[in-house]
Amino acid sequence: MMNLTGNKFLHPHIKASAKGRDVLILSHREHPIVRCDGRRVAYEIEHRWLSMDPTPEGDEVCCVKGADWTYWSKRELTETGALNPHSSLFDSFLVC
Repeated sequence: MMNLTGNKFLHPHIKASAKGRDVLILSHREHPIVRCDGRRVAYEIEHRWLSMDPTPEGDEVCCVKGADWTYWSKRELTETGALNPHSSLFDSFLVC
């Protein structure tokens, strides 16, 4: 696993982790959204799958082959451990 938090090639984010060709990016939305369950949430996790493994420096050119987003509340992220600065996002979320 690789910590990509602070990588200049990613949009503004709180935390980012890579594992193989998968990248998870946690960010805070400027404007909360309402999920289909009716809850207002302000955090999103973006999952990107890449054409090749990223490097810590981010200097390799690789294509984003796909991406999806899920939306979370701060309470949900705290419960999963995703906001723990010492853990990877892959410790909190299963990526298949």
